[in-house]
Amino acid sequence: MSMEFAKRWSIRRRLAALVLVTALPLALLLAAAIWEMAQEASQAQRASLLYTARALAAAVDARIDKHITLGRALAASPALLDDDLSTFEIDARRAFTDIKDTWVVVGDLDGQLLLNMVAGPNDPLLKRNPVGLAAQHTAFTQNRIVISEVFRGHLSQKLVATIEIPIWKDGRPFRALALPMVAEGFLALLNASTIPQNWHVSITDSEGRIATAFPDAERHVSNLISDSQRLFLGQNDVFEYVSADGEPQIGASVRTANGWAANVAIERSATYAAIWHAVRWVSLTACAVLLASTLLALWIARGISRPIRALSAANAHGDAELAKLRVASLPEAAAVAQQLAVATDQLKRSETRLRLALDAAEAGTWEANARLGTYTASDRALMLNGFAPGTPLTIEKGLSVLLPEDRRLLGNLVAETFKTGKPFSLEVRSRQPDGTIRWLSKRGALREGPDGPCLIGLVQDVTERRRAELALRENEARLATVFEILPIGVGMFDESGTLILANSLMRHFLPNGVIPSRDDEVLLQRWRASGPDRPCLRPQDFPCESALNGERVVPGVEVVYREDDGREIWLNVTSTPMRDRDGHVYAGFSAITDITNQKLAEAKLAGLNRELEARVGERTAELQREMKLREDTQAQLAQAQRMDALGKLTGGIAHDFNNLLTVVVGSLELAEAQVADADVTLLIRQAMAAAERGATINRRLLSFARRQHLAPALINLNDRVVEMHQLLRPSLGENITLTTQVEPALWPTLTDPGEIDSAVINIAINARDAMPDGGELKITTRNLTLGDDAARSADVRPGDYVSITVSDTGHGMAPDVLRLAIEPFFTTKETGKGSGLGLSSVYGFVRQSGGFLNIESEVGRGTAVSLNLPRALTEPLAVCSTERNDLLSGGGELILVVEDDDHVRKIAVMNLEALGYKVLEAGNGVEAKSIISGTHDITLVFSDVVMPGGISGYDLAKWIQTERPGLKVLLATGHNDLSVDDTLRSSLPLLGKPYKRSQLARAISELSITDG
Repeated sequence: MSMEFAKRWSIRRRLAALVLVTALPLALLLAAAIWEMAQEASQAQRASLLYTARALAAAVDARIDKHITLGRALAASPALLDDDLSTFEIDARRAFTDIKDTWVVVGDLDGQLLLNMVAGPNDPLLKRNPVGLAAQHTAFTQNRIVISEVFRGHLSQKLVATIEIPIWKDGRPFRALALPMVAEGFLALLNASTIPQNWHVSITDSEGRIATAFPDAERHVSNLISDSQRLFLGQNDVFEYVSADGEPQIGASVRTANGWAANVAIERSATYAAIWHAVRWVSLTACAVLLASTLLALWIARGISRPIRALSAANAHGDAELAKLRVASLPEAAAVAQQLAVATDQLKRSETRLRLALDAAEAGTWEANARLGTYTASDRALMLNGFAPGTPLTIEKGLSVLLPEDRRLLGNLVAETFKTGKPFSLEVRSRQPDGTIRWLSKRGALREGPDGPCLIGLVQDVTERRRAELALRENEARLATVFEILPIGVGMFDESGTLILANSLMRHFLPNGVIPSRDDEVLLQRWRASGPDRPCLRPQDFPCESALNGERVVPGVEVVYREDDGREIWLNVTSTPMRDRDGHVYAGFSAITDITNQKLAEAKLAGLNRELEARVGERTAELQREMKLREDTQAQLAQAQRMDALGKLTGGIAHDFNNLLTVVVGSLELAEAQVADADVTLLIRQAMAAAERGATINRRLLSFARRQHLAPALINLNDRVVEMHQLLRPSLGENITLTTQVEPALWPTLTDPGEIDSAVINIAINARDAMPDGGELKITTRNLTLGDDAARSADVRPGDYVSITVSDTGHGMAPDVLRLAIEPFFTTKETGKGSGLGLSSVYGFVRQSGGFLNIESEVGRGTAVSLNLPRALTEPLAVCSTERNDLLSGGGELILVVEDDDHVRKIAVMNLEALGYKVLEAGNGVEAKSIISGTHDITLVFSDVVMPGGISGYDLAKWIQTERPGLKVLLATGHNDLSVDDTLRSSLPLLGKPYKRSQLARAISELSITDG
């Protein structure tokens, strides 16, 4: 308040006026009554305006909702989805029989009309009006129903607004359905309402364009409302404004639920006429008594104004306590002084808290006045924008540090703020004096100041947050890339069951992007349980749903999925919940693995097993008939032939599995190297463990087939017995006694230490299972010499052997069981507790090592299994081996990969490239020879052994030794069934499948050391 105003309206004069007014109570009461009546009339009229606007808005919504409901029904028409517009038009005209103020328009995505119900047979179908086309684009972009602005139609030449309904087909935009609403139809709503003649009523679209009006509809329709009225458009309140004709008006505006507005107004002069009449009457009455009361009022006011002046003087010096002392003679003034002191203290506290808050948030404040062009900012705000503290700025200079595109965005937001009064928030880039770019968060709001409206706001440095967000997006992109190269379907679900991250294989199985629900019968029919009847999975049975309920579904659930062509595939679905720091489940992670080939292989193996059992039965019966005529050696020969056939069969199957496992192990290693998420890494490692278990089974198959890769070493079996005693003791149980008896001067033997340990442990575990009530397990070693007859009976060479026997006191085996004990897949254990590969793999290992297996058993007395291995001619040496765990990398050397299996070759190439080598590829030996002949900088050929085309890995190696003697060769195989010269075989390093990247790297490194 200015000093001039304070002098003109001092406390003395105000109190004098109060005395004068109290001297004339009758005049004041009468004036108040008249004024109150006028105000009540004005308020009633304002309430009537607002009520009418709300009722009209409800009527507009009802009319628009009726058309939207009709449009939704038409959008679901099968004829429209089939693009049968003739049938669709018939259905539409039937639906519009009783509706005259709208019709149907169908267009394509580019705005070309395909159907217009108001078009005649000869009328051309034109492009859509730009206003309607813009609304159509918005409807598809936001996937919702949109109401356009008012425009004039091409054919109808009527003022219309269209209801735009996007039509989707197979998840893609298909057709645009529009229902034009004739604006004249809204005029019926106005005519049906009881509206006084001096009221002005209009219905406007979302942009403020008049669709219809009362009165003078023809003069106002399609025009925009005035700028002052647009400020209050749809505010659901009563306000004063200036109409487009320049008339001051009082109006009410209510926004409809569909974005339009109903507006009701009356001229301001008509509202305030009665009020001004009352004011004039009261003014004349007050002036008549004013002169008589002046002297009395001044005399009374003098006693009050004196202490007030003293209070002002003390406050001017900033001493609130002194102010209280100087005005003590007037209690009211003293109370004011007390409150002034409290307010001053609170103001200081508030300023302190604000300053601390700004410092904690590292934020600066700024203020801009557009009318004056001034821009003031705190020191922190100046420094954040690259200016020195205290630098004077203008708005133009303050914006000059922003990048041009951000400057334009900020300008648009500021203009919108001045237009609507809503605060704005924007993150912009500011160029610092050193040339670097910083991200700043600017927030501002509009307020009225003494020099007009101005903007005040805050600015913060958010550069680090933006960098973190960018890094997060890059990590998500890398994760998505890793997901895509995985041979399994992986995905992450939110709490609603919607996929938020998934690779293409996962989306193939869940095309809708969500866990199937009860309403999705079509998709549910594809998912079947793995039971005999294969019932449809219920939504709650999906492992994904279990994960969202906090349950881990690992190792997974086997289900059957039906493809579009009716083909059924087997899937293994694993899921795990993802929790936040508080342990709440916020998402779920699932992996889907196609195990169809595994199931087919299992079924094939089962069939082969049944066939083998049948053939064995037939052969056994035949042998029984011939036993009277043949000696034991002939029966053993037949048994050996059958076992050899089984060995070839199982070896071939193991070869195929090893190729598959090579692809799986390689893919999992590549995926694990690129994944940072702990849960995903856990799933990958579980899959890797499963692949290694598969490799173990394959090794047992190859062991039986006598084609596994052995690493023989010169050992003393007594040392192995001591180690196995310590290993077996905890696993046998308290009711089984373990004893050992060793030959003191036991001969050495040349065998694979790991395989001999595995064989003894396998036999010991079988022995434990044969003694459920307890008993004795005994391991003995001894030297054994075979003569010609004994060696011939055992089908081995005569000479010295080292024997290790595992015996038990269990229930033993009947003769018919003992006869089948070493055959693959035969087991006496319950289903799921034995694979039938235990003794068969032991038999294969012993035979491959040049020895023989002997089993003695008697029902009720127990079983003794003896492994007899050839004696070695030298004593075992203490071997000091150093594990090399580092991954050896190449230096860009060129390696040729020769592999007929595309998937195995791809994994080998990726592993070698990851190790730092350059790689060439060949699919067979013929291609490899051609590449080798034309490329002289190849340092190593990494080849499969068994390949089609008549050239094996050994053939290629022999050719290389002749044509390129200095070129090194590394072979890899999952099953070596080729007859090759022993000299050639022993001279070439061989890597078994499946192999890991570290094994491949070590094999290449050792080859270089050996040859170097």
